[in-house]
Amino acid sequence: MDLQKFISEKLHETIHNVDIMAMLQKLLESAEGEESEALKGQLGDIVNQYNEMSDQEKEMFLTYIKELLARKLATHFQNNPPDLSQFEDVMATAVRDQMIMMAAVAVVVLIVVGT
Repeated sequence: MDLQKFISEKLHETIHNVDIMAMLQKLLESAEGEESEALKGQLGDIVNQYNEMSDQEKEMFLTYIKELLARKLATHFQNNPPDLSQFEDVMATAVRDQMIMMAAVAVVVLIVVGT
């Protein structure tokens, strides 16, 4: 199993299920400081333009934003792959420990049933 590919696919799926407008609203609410005032103004303009769009335009806009986010994230993920070696080692150890426990329980059950 390619863990990095699995994580990438799940992130892509998550991005396509995210509520972009709610995320923009949260950004607007949480923006603070001088630099964020300009950003807040731009985000406010985007929200206002979105509210004036037809349903079809809204759908096209949201699809475009989601695809853009997915591409940006995929590019970042390819250029900066996370180090999953420790995670894989931990998972392998956990699975091995569980298999040993199951084998021990099976041996005990066989001994009890056999006597």
